[in-house]
Amino acid sequence: MYKWIDYDRFEVIKYLAEGGFETIYKATWKDGFIERWDSENNQWKRSKFWFEKHENFPVDLKCLHNSQDITSDFLREDADPLKRPKAKELYVLINDLLYNLTRDINHEIDKKIEEADKINEKFTQVSRLLDFKNLPESKNAIDNKDDDSSFEEYSESIKMDFTKLNLNSED
Repeated sequence: MYKWIDYDRFEVIKYLAEGGFETIYKATWKDGFIERWDSENNQWKRSKFWFEKHENFPVDLKCLHNSQDITSDFLREDADPLKRPKAKELYVLINDLLYNLTRDINHEIDKKIEEADKINEKFTQVSRLLDFKNLPESKNAIDNKDDDSSFEEYSESIKMDFTKLNLNSED
C-alpha cells in the first residue's frame, strides 16, 4: 500500500539501497503499521507490536526522485510475482527471524545450564565416596525401648571425636 507519511513519523531510519527513481530505507513507524480498517470508528487500526510481544515492526520507505514521470507500472512493481522472494530466500529470512526471537531465550537457558554445571561439579566433589574406618556401630533408639538406658546408649553413639576418624585413607 502506498501512503504519504511525513518523514518525522519515522525513527531508526537505515539506508538499504538506491536505484532508478528511488532510494530505499528501512525504518520504524512511530504510529505503528496499519493492521486493518476499523469501520466502527472510521479509521485505521494501528499496531506497534508484531508477533504479539515484539515492538517496532520495521517498514520499507521509498524516497522517490524525479517522480513526475513515474508510471503506474512502477507503483505496482511490488505486486509483480516475479519480484517476490523465492522459497529459499524466505527460508533464510524466517530462519533469521526465529534465531533473533529465540536468541534471548537461549541466552537465559545457557546461563542456567552453566550455573547448574558449576553446582554439579561441586556436588560431585562433595558426594564422593569416603572410606570411613573405625566408625562406631549404629544404634537405634527403639532397639531397647523397655530399657531406660537406651536413650543414653543412643546419645553416646552420636558423641564421637571426628578428628580420630581416618577419612583420607588410600587403602
